[in-house]
Amino acid sequence: MTTFQVERLPSGHVEDDLIAVEAPLEIVVDGVPLAVLLRTPSTTREDDLDLAAGFLLTEGVIEALDDLAGLTPCIDPAALDADNRVLVALAAGVPRPTPRAFAAGTSCGLCGVSTLEDLARRLPPRAPAAPPTLTAIGAMEPAVRSAQAAFRASGALHAAAVFDGATLMDHAEDVGRHNAVDKVIGRALRARRLPLVGRVLWVSGRVSFDLVQKALVAGLDALVAVGAPTSLAVELARAQGLHLVGFSRDGRANVYAGQCLRGP
Repeated sequence: MTTFQVERLPSGHVEDDLIAVEAPLEIVVDGVPLAVLLRTPSTTREDDLDLAAGFLLTEGVIEALDDLAGLTPCIDPAALDADNRVLVALAAGVPRPTPRAFAAGTSCGLCGVSTLEDLARRLPPRAPAAPPTLTAIGAMEPAVRSAQAAFRASGALHAAAVFDGATLMDHAEDVGRHNAVDKVIGRALRARRLPLVGRVLWVSGRVSFDLVQKALVAGLDALVAVGAPTSLAVELARAQGLHLVGFSRDGRANVYAGQCLRGP
């Protein structure tokens, strides 16, 4: 967080306001820059490592944690912008990524996936997924909001969370929806908890195609969103057997793919 002076209207008072930090993160793979993401930095750099790991997995650069020989923050004091760089070493035999159109923003579209066929080829096999319950879904947003300290301070961050039923297992905050999702997936990858079978991913905004893609790569059963899905997100969820729920607010929800149980 950082502080800027703002003018409060209609009073006209000028005072300090907490603002969420947005800064670039460069991911360098075997000495070659691969992507620059705009993200919310952390003081420990662990969130940066989670974000990089999740990004590499969900974008198809790696398929498992063992595909990484190294994942470290840049600590070279002579390097420019070292605090905003993560160094990746791929394991022997892992193909080096070819240049692709990785987007640099906080909302990244397809993020390098050129075709749906390419995505389908690298998705893990899926067993029939258990649907979430409306009761569990209703408990998700209050649980995440209670855990979102940075959002309460700034009002400027998205959240992603992993649930087991109505129990909050993990969450992450970031200026970008995709980054928040990659952080929780990357943390699970680094802890060797993938696939997240039986778990539900909750997100604070709308659902685009690539958020469904990330949920599928992580092996999640369902994706629940506060906002609406896009048409391509619905089509992909239906084709791959992912339960997709949107507009989950105040005890109500819309089921776009799969189902949602009304019982407890």
